[in-house]
Amino acid sequence: MENPFIYGKVAYGESFADREAEVEELIADIASGQNVIIFSPRRYGKTSLILEVLDRVKEEGFLAVYLDLFKVTSKEAFIAAYAKEMARLYKGGIRSMLQKVKALLPRLVPKVVVKGEGTGVDMEFGFDPRDEKTPLLDDLFEGVADHKLTAGQKGCSSL
Repeated sequence: MENPFIYGKVAYGESFADREAEVEELIADIASGQNVIIFSPRRYGKTSLILEVLDRVKEEGFLAVYLDLFKVTSKEAFIAAYAKEMARLYKGGIRSMLQKVKALLPRLVPKVVVKGEGTGVDMEFGFDPRDEKTPLLDDLFEGVADHKLTAGQKGCSSL
């Protein structure tokens, strides 16, 4: 018999199993605006659980962002990475996405990066070195909160 459990990578769909109680509890926490910390040893399925929950709350109309902080080493890198994930949520062309992110985080400088030989585009965000004000985490979260209010959306972030 083949082992039904996936080890070493994220479990999706049929491979995600036996976590319904945790999923429902996390969805209820998100819906009520609770902050949640998930703590367990490595390889216990935290990422799979989080991504499953985020997929489900998106279906309920939440603005949901997942950000892996493993390579984030500074406040500026965090803000840029968060902005990049926010940009992925917006529908429309690159210009529309960049305008929306710029409206959320006016101190960021967006760049469109063409990958390889026409294999796609990506976005990067940096900071204007001439701007004496450094971006604040408050700017980031206030911008996201304002967007959610004007768009009538609920939201959650998984970091």
